[in-house]
Amino acid sequence: MTSMTTTTPDVTGGVDTHGKTHHAGILDSLGRQLGDREFPTTPAGYRALLSWLRSHGELQRVGVEGTGTYGAALTRHLRVAGVPVVEVDRPDRKARRAKGKSDPLDAYSAARAALAGTASGVPKTRDGRVEAIRALRVARSSAVKARSQTTNQLKSLLVTGPAELREQLRALQPPEAPPEKHRHSGIGWHTPASVHFGTADAVHDARQVTLDGHRAAHPERFARRPTPPQIPDKSWINQPQPESQKNYQRWREPTACRSLPPSICPALQLGALFVLEPVLRHRNDL
Repeated sequence: MTSMTTTTPDVTGGVDTHGKTHHAGILDSLGRQLGDREFPTTPAGYRALLSWLRSHGELQRVGVEGTGTYGAALTRHLRVAGVPVVEVDRPDRKARRAKGKSDPLDAYSAARAALAGTASGVPKTRDGRVEAIRALRVARSSAVKARSQTTNQLKSLLVTGPAELREQLRALQPPEAPPEKHRHSGIGWHTPASVHFGTADAVHDARQVTLDGHRAAHPERFARRPTPPQIPDKSWINQPQPESQKNYQRWREPTACRSLPPSICPALQLGALFVLEPVLRHRNDL
């Protein structure tokens, strides 16, 4: 008596995402097309899409287009179900002109990219603290924009309003904010006044204390002790080049060999390139 064992084939899915519908395609391990189907962008549609993909075999992975936009909810649903998701870039215009553009073709293209390994990007989780901070930043930026628009509208109305009204509201204007201190990267992110009056060292020590406190509270975030930027001994604005550097630059110019024989000029320029340049770089590093 002969016993036969049935093996479940490995399959790979691909999804072309849209606002109202998603189009899914499925391939076997050899890249053969097994079918495609359209599903609505609803929780029931996500469950039906996953069930349809798994009905063709052992689902290895799913390539999804637009995991950060239209495919974000589907990506989250697949991850909860334990399905590996691969972020697939949309095909460029050249490929679309060569192969055509349709939802089934895009779905098969996403599945083929996931199967071949050409698409291996891991989509963002878009949950937890990072997503909460992103939502807060979106709300804050829109609130700041609305506040600025409202303020500009009120100011434009007051410009053309009656003089008596403008005189009554003149005292309600907020005081001017003090000018923000400008910190320079060339002097360790200090202000020129702090360096000039000798308070930069105290600021540097306070920064070191703050960094040490953060390291003590979260040692897993630091591979070594963090240090604030050091105050340089010299700081320049348009630092002049030394005379040797000027001569080197002069020899590299095309007009430097006009007065020399043609056979000597290339040798001098090669010498300036391979001999003088390393020497000057070493001198500048000292």
